[in-house]
Amino acid sequence: MLAYLVTSKARRRLLALLWGEKVKGTVTELADRANVSFPSAYRELREMERWGLAVSTHDENGTTFVADESNPDADLLVRFAKSTAASRAGRRSGDGAEVRAHLAAVGAPLRSAPATTPSPPLPQVLVEGLKLARRDPEVARSMPVLLHRYRDEMSSVVEQSAQQGLGHTLGFLLAVTSRLTGDRSMARTAAKLRDRRVRRQEFFLLPPSSSGTTFPLARAWGLRMRVDLEWFGSLFEKLDRIDRREPN
Repeated sequence: MLAYLVTSKARRRLLALLWGEKVKGTVTELADRANVSFPSAYRELREMERWGLAVSTHDENGTTFVADESNPDADLLVRFAKSTAASRAGRRSGDGAEVRAHLAAVGAPLRSAPATTPSPPLPQVLVEGLKLARRDPEVARSMPVLLHRYRDEMSSVVEQSAQQGLGHTLGFLLAVTSRLTGDRSMARTAAKLRDRRVRRQEFFLLPPSSSGTTFPLARAWGLRMRVDLEWFGSLFEKLDRIDRREPN
């Protein structure tokens, strides 16, 4: 129904988040969750605010948007948005499994069923991995391995990531990879990709029982996660040793 009533794909996705999933967040956070660019999310959220579909609050961490539940059509909006949110969740679940399969095919240490579709070009596989890394800890942990292994493809990955609003995510994971490998070129690329408007964003959150808290590098990038650099490093070192192992 929202697809019929709302012609903007970006606005439909934002409505599904705010009204269907009851998500609240900054422009950057909502843009990332909706998989739309920052300018599109900013424009649509301000327009939604003007029409009483969203309301913003301001504090020291920035501006946060949430559904404007004082809207007289709130109940109707919730019903429409929930159906769209459920449809998106189903697509995300299926897409996630397929992305994991494609990542595993290029060397990511992931448990995955075989892919059911042809694998896209490598840079696209890595960009899809960046999207999934925002909510899948196993994928996030494997990305430094892949970014290091395919560092010669980085210019294409950077270009495609920037086009899809994933520059900050790529930048952070390149910064992690640089810390693990000492590759300063990755650190320089990461610095160019950093979006300083991001001040408080959940990357992924493991259960509260997980050891570790947000580590300094993640905090500097405005990200919250309950892991430390060693969590990335232990897997990286293990697989790097396998890569360097002499053949029998």
